[in-house]
Amino acid sequence: MDSKLVPDLIIRTGGDQRLSNFCYGKLLILIFILLIHCGQILVRSSLTRL
Repeated sequence: MDSKLVPDLIIRTGGDQRLSNFCYGKLLILIFILLIHCGQILVRSSLTRL
């Protein structure tokens, strides 16, 4: 149990900033992908209306 907890604590304290940066990066990529998909849907719907 102890051998499992110690590396986890080191990872948490040392990699906290990196982890948050990684999460923000993933979030930005997800938002970007969603925007692209929404844009494609809007373009397709406007093209079919024309």
